[in-house]
Amino acid sequence: MIMLMIQRNQLIDFLRGFAILVMILTHTTVFFPHDTTASTLWNWSHFAVPIFLFCSTYLVLQKSSNGPLKLFSYLKKRFLRLLIPYYIFLFFYLVCLLFLTPKVLTINYILQSIFLIGGVDINWLVLLFLYLAVLMPLFTRYIQKSSLLFWTFFILSFASTCVLLFYSPTISYKWIMWLPWSVMLYITVFFIKFEQKKKVLFAFLCLSLLIFIFTYFLQTSLHHSIILINNKYPPNLFYLSFGISVLTALTPFVRPIMQNKMIVYIFNFFSLFSYQIYFIHYLILTVLSAFIKQLHLTWFTFFLSVLWLTVMAQFILTHLKKISSKV
Repeated sequence: MIMLMIQRNQLIDFLRGFAILVMILTHTTVFFPHDTTASTLWNWSHFAVPIFLFCSTYLVLQKSSNGPLKLFSYLKKRFLRLLIPYYIFLFFYLVCLLFLTPKVLTINYILQSIFLIGGVDINWLVLLFLYLAVLMPLFTRYIQKSSLLFWTFFILSFASTCVLLFYSPTISYKWIMWLPWSVMLYITVFFIKFEQKKKVLFAFLCLSLLIFIFTYFLQTSLHHSIILINNKYPPNLFYLSFGISVLTALTPFVRPIMQNKMIVYIFNFFSLFSYQIYFIHYLILTVLSAFIKQLHLTWFTFFLSVLWLTVMAQFILTHLKKISSKV
C-alpha cells in the first residue's frame, strides 16, 4: 500500500476525497442525459467545487495563522503545483484529441487551452485556483486585518452572487468568477471560528438551506434555469447556497465515517492525489467515452470503469515516482 502522510486533517481528507469522487460521478453521468437516474445525479452532484475551495482555503488560513504568508515563495510554489500537472495533462489530452476528434484540434483551441481562456473545459478550475493563489496572501495579510476591507470585500462578493441571479455577464465568466467565488473565503473563516460549536453550524445550515429554497423559487418565478450547471459559470447565490448547504451538512459525518482504517486510507488516497486524479480521470473519460456504445456501458458501469482505471493509473504513477526517486 502507498504510504500516506500520518498527520492529516480528517475533515479535509474526507471532504476533498469525497468531492473528487463526486466530480468523477458528475463527469461520467453527463454522457447519459436520457437516463433519469443519471441525469438526476448529474444535476445534484454539482457541489464538488465549493468543497474544493473550502478545503484549500481552510489549509491556507491554518498555515497563515502561524505567520504571514511569504508572498513570492507562496505564489511560486502554488503556481508551479497548479500549472505543471495541468500542462502535462494538456499534452496528453491534445494527443488523445488528435486521434479521437482531430477537427476540434485547431490552433485557436490549443492556444486557448494553453492560456486557460478556453479550449479544454476543465481548465477553468485551474484558473480559479490561480486566482485564489493570488487572492489568499492579500486576504490573510490585509483584508482580514482591516474591518473596513473585510466587510467591504464581503459585501462586494456576496452582492455579485445576488446580481448574477438576475443578469448574465456579457464577458467571459473566467475574467470575473473570482469575485463570487470569494464568498467561500468568508464561509471558511466562519467555519473555522465556529468549528466546535455544533448549534451554530446547524443554524448556519438552516440559513443556507433557506437561502437555497428562496433562490430556487426566485429562479423559477423569473423563468430562469434551475439546472445547477447553468448557475455555476460564474456562480450565483442559488448555486453557492446549494454547495454550502451540502458542505455544512457533510461535516457532522466526518468523525463517525473516519473511524474505520480502510475508509481513512481510501479518503486519504483520494484527498492526497485529488489534483492528479482530476486530470487523470478526465483523460481516461475522454478516451473511454468514445467507446460507450461499442462497450454497451451504462452510466454506472461507465462511472466504475473510469474510477477503477483512474485509481490504477494513479497507483502506477505513484509507484514509478517512488522508483525514480531511489535511482
